[in-house]
Amino acid sequence: FCVLEQPKLITNTVRYIVLKDSNITWQFLAWINSGLVNRRVSLFAYTNHIKPYEIRSIPLPESLLEDDELAELARQMVELRKAEYAERKGLFMDLADVKNIDVVDLILTPSKRDYARGFWDFETYDFAAFKRRFKAPSRFKQRFEEAKRKVIEIKARLSDLDSRLEGRIAHHYKL
Repeated sequence: FCVLEQPKLITNTVRYIVLKDSNITWQFLAWINSGLVNRRVSLFAYTNHIKPYEIRSIPLPESLLEDDELAELARQMVELRKAEYAERKGLFMDLADVKNIDVVDLILTPSKRDYARGFWDFETYDFAAFKRRFKAPSRFKQRFEEAKRKVIEIKARLSDLDSRLEGRIAHHYKL
């Protein structure tokens, strides 16, 4: 779950909530994204649009809303997700520039979409595989290696933060 400013659009099979109150606390954002809440929502919500009564049915410990450490973990996770997305997008845009590809055409043309679709897990490739898959020029290797290193580092930090966040949530539920 995430908080979206207007006029953003969510597509595909993302579960979402439309909130009328924009005063969302970081603690609430951490709670709603916790594995505990996500498991419950995936088990009991029948549509991707999560109704307010479905959220209200999930017990929310009051102590959780006062947890400043939880708020800080949520802030850090959001910032790391932004950094990860920026790095992935930056590499994609740099490759598009090097290859003189029209990104809009690439995304909107069904026959070309597979090219872009496989790009978002680029860190699983070594450069030789990346070069073959995306027809990247050899001179792009340094940019690729730099982006891969950064994304792997960010993902490791996200994993650590996620474990700490889940621990804080479990603490409030006395699990």
